[in-house]
Amino acid sequence: MKRKIIVDVISYLIILLFLYTGINKIIAFTEFRFDISQSLGWNWGQIIAVIIPTAEILISVGLLLPKTQHASLFSAFLLMAIFTLYVTYMLLLVTPHNRACTCGGILRQMSWQQHLVFNVAYTALGFMGYWLSRNRLRRIHAGSTVISLS
Repeated sequence: MKRKIIVDVISYLIILLFLYTGINKIIAFTEFRFDISQSLGWNWGQIIAVIIPTAEILISVGLLLPKTQHASLFSAFLLMAIFTLYVTYMLLLVTPHNRACTCGGILRQMSWQQHLVFNVAYTALGFMGYWLSRNRLRRIHAGSTVISLS
C-alpha cells in the first residue's frame, strides 16, 4: 500500500511537470520551435518541436491509467534523462550566449545549473517510480491471468 502511494505521488509530480511544460510549449509554439531549431538545426527542430509536447501530454495521460502507469513512468524517466543530457551538453560544450533554453513557463527562468539539478531530481523520481511500480504491474497481470511472474 505504501509503495502504491509513493508511485502515485511520483506520477502526480511528473504529470504536473509534463502538463505544465507541454501546454506552455504549445502556447508559445513559435518561440519553442525557434529555440529547439537553434540547438538541433531547422529540420530536426521542426520535428522535435511537435514530438516533445505531444510526448509530455501523452505520458501524463498514461500515468493516470493503472495499466499504462508502469510504461509511462519508464517513458517519463527516459524523456527526463534525454532532457538532462541536453542540459549537460549545453553546460559543457556550448558557450553561454549560444545556449537555447527550450523549456516552457517558469522553468525558463532557472539558471542552467539549477536546471541540471532539477532535471536530475526528476530523472531520479521517474526511475524510482518505475522501479517501485514493477511489483504492482506483476500483480495487475497476474490478476488478469495475462502473465504470472511468480
